[in-house]
Amino acid sequence: MRIDSNGRVGIGATNPASLLHLAKATGGDGSSPLEINIDSTFSGNWTADTDWGRINFRVPNEGSPPDGDTHIQIAANSGNSTAGSVNDLVFRVKEAIGGTLTERMRVDYDGTISFADKDASETMRIDSSGNLLVGKDVADDSTVGARFSNAGFMSLVRDGGRPLFIRRDTSDGDLVEFSRSGATVGSIGSEGGNTIYIVNGDTGLRFAGGSDVIVPSGANGAVRDGAIDLGLDSQRFKDLYLSGGAYLGGTGAANKLDDYEEGTWTPSFNSASFTASGVTSVSGAYVKIGDFVQVSFVIGFSGTSGNFAEGDAASIGGLPFNPVSFNGGGTANASQDYTNNVRMTWQTLPVGGSDDMVMIIHSGAGTIGRSTSITGVAMYSV
Repeated sequence: MRIDSNGRVGIGATNPASLLHLAKATGGDGSSPLEINIDSTFSGNWTADTDWGRINFRVPNEGSPPDGDTHIQIAANSGNSTAGSVNDLVFRVKEAIGGTLTERMRVDYDGTISFADKDASETMRIDSSGNLLVGKDVADDSTVGARFSNAGFMSLVRDGGRPLFIRRDTSDGDLVEFSRSGATVGSIGSEGGNTIYIVNGDTGLRFAGGSDVIVPSGANGAVRDGAIDLGLDSQRFKDLYLSGGAYLGGTGAANKLDDYEEGTWTPSFNSASFTASGVTSVSGAYVKIGDFVQVSFVIGFSGTSGNFAEGDAASIGGLPFNPVSFNGGGTANASQDYTNNVRMTWQTLPVGGSDDMVMIIHSGAGTIGRSTSITGVAMYSV
C-alpha cells in the first residue's frame, strides 16, 4: 500500500490515479481487486434479509440515530423478495429518516432490468430480449403499457384513452413522415394551424373540420384544384351516397345534379274516340335526372271498337311527376290488328297542373279491331 504526496492511496498500485486506487498484479490468483462479502452468519441491522452481499453508501444525519442516515444500498441478492435470485443485483434507497430501504432498480440473473416508483411498484423494465417495457412487465401487444422492441418497432396500448399524442409548435408542416428503404412515401401534417393533411408526393387530402370540408391537396397541404382523380377506369369505387347534389363540369347552379331516380308507374287510359272493352295489361317505367323525366308505357286492350282520325286525342294519366313542359314532346305507337292495317303515330302533350298527358294522332287513320296495345315514350320537365 502507498500513500503519495497528494494524499492518494494506492493498494497494489505504486502510482495511485485517484484518492483510492485498487489494483492487482498480472498473473495473480484470479480474485477481484475489491471484494465485499457478508456471509450468512451476519446478524447486524439487516434482520429482514439473509445471505446478502452488499455495498452501502451512508451519509449520517446530524443528531439522528444510526438508523436515521441517508442510505443507498447495492445488494447481490434479495432474500425476502419472491423475485429474488442468488445472482440478482438490487439497488435500494432509504426514503426518509427512520424509514426502510425501498427497491428502485433490479438486474435479474437472466438480464432483466426493472425500475420501481416510490411505492415499490414496477414502472419500467428492460427484459432479457432487449425490449423496453413501460407500465407493464410482459412483451406483448395486448397488455396496457408501452413496448419498444429492439427489432425496431413500438407498441402502445391504453385503456379508454388515446395511446399516442403528437404535437408540433411554432409552424405548420409534417407531423409524421413515412419512408420505405430511405425514400419518403408520405406524410401527415398540419396546415393553416387548424387543418390536417395526408399526402403522397403531390397527391393528398386535407381535412378542415371547421368548414366541414375535405379538399384535394398537394405537398404540405396546399390546395390542388382540378388536378386529382378519384379512382381509375379499372380501379373504381362502388357506390357513392350523397344527401346533396353533384356539380358536373362546372360550379354554377346549372351544373348541379341534385336528383337521380328510377322507378315504375301505373298508366291509365281514357279516350272519347273509341271504346275499350277491357284493359288486359298496363306497365310504366321512368328515369328522373334533376328536373328532366323520361317515361315509357305499355297499355294492352282485349278488344276495342271505334275509329281514330288524324287529330283525335286520348289521355294517359298517372304520370310519376306532374309535367311543366315536354322536352321535344313524345311519341306513342298504336299497334296490332288494325282492320285497314294502318299504324297510328301519336304526339304527346302535357295537361297543365295534372299528372296527365294528351296523345293526339299525328298521322294515319283507321278502325281499331280485335286486340290492340299502345306503347310510348315521353320526355318532360317538372
